[in-house]
Amino acid sequence: MNDHSPPEGMSAQSPRRVLSPHLQVYRLPLNAWISLLHRITGLLWCLGLLGATGLLWVVAAGQGWPAAQAALGSPWGRVASILAIYALWFHWASGLRHLLFDFGFGFAAPVVRVGAWAVPWVALLGTGLLWSWMG
Repeated sequence: MNDHSPPEGMSAQSPRRVLSPHLQVYRLPLNAWISLLHRITGLLWCLGLLGATGLLWVVAAGQGWPAAQAALGSPWGRVASILAIYALWFHWASGLRHLLFDFGFGFAAPVVRVGAWAVPWVALLGTGLLWSWMG
């Protein structure tokens, strides 16, 4: 048998199958996307805290509060604020879900599905409530 002959049991005309699933073939379930986004929002929060520290440094260095207020009040600043608040709520809700998993709760398939759908909705609700409270 040479390197180009089909494996035993396969004809030369049958298509070769993918041996391991990859993102072009395999569709990730919602539970996997929520877990992935939990990690991404955690990373974004770390980067966001570095940015907030830099903003406080600018204010303390003498450029003043008006410059920081103008940056946060700009359209891009408002979008960044809304996204940061959403990321905070998403990370919190997903983290709470993972904590419940750690304690052994919520492993039934319907509960996992409902919990996965609840995370983005809780984040959206929390963002709306906090953003409306902030003015």
